[in-house]
Amino acid sequence: MHTVSEIWLPQVKGENVNEILQELRDSGIIVKSVMVEPSYLKPLQKKVSETKIDDINSVIDDDGYLPRTWVDANNNILDGHHRVYAYQSRPDIDKVECYKIFLNSKDACRILNKIQDRIDFKREYGIKSPSTFSMMDTIQQELSSVSQPPQQAQYLGPDKEQEQEKQKEKLNFNDVTNKVVT
Repeated sequence: MHTVSEIWLPQVKGENVNEILQELRDSGIIVKSVMVEPSYLKPLQKKVSETKIDDINSVIDDDGYLPRTWVDANNNILDGHHRVYAYQSRPDIDKVECYKIFLNSKDACRILNKIQDRIDFKREYGIKSPSTFSMMDTIQQELSSVSQPPQQAQYLGPDKEQEQEKQKEKLNFNDVTNKVVT
């Protein structure tokens, strides 16, 4: 079994769901919307707030809508533990909608957190298009704004020059491995 520390459980933001789903699908990861009985969902989080559960039950009573819970291939809850506890406390709810990621819990948490972080990073730096986002582009952009002193040649002295010539004469690993032995 792949165990996940509670601190690594993802907190999926509702406004990011469509982008997360698209990125998962683009990565070749199977994710489906499924209906599951609340009793079949297995919690990974041990700490539970009764206040949060009561608040969620109030929302269900008022408008009945809650975001989907995220689960792994084995119905381990990745995100939405308090919602599931609220569902399990209500006899009037027999099935709930979940996004099921067909990975083990550890890998599913890792990828959800990475995607969520990437989305947050893009928003923080004002990057609009997901298809043109590159971490290296952003790093290069940041580095280009920093003034760099010009590179200057440095005299190594006669001892260093001789040492460099000797190094050039030595065979390196690729020279030896690229020769055919007959």
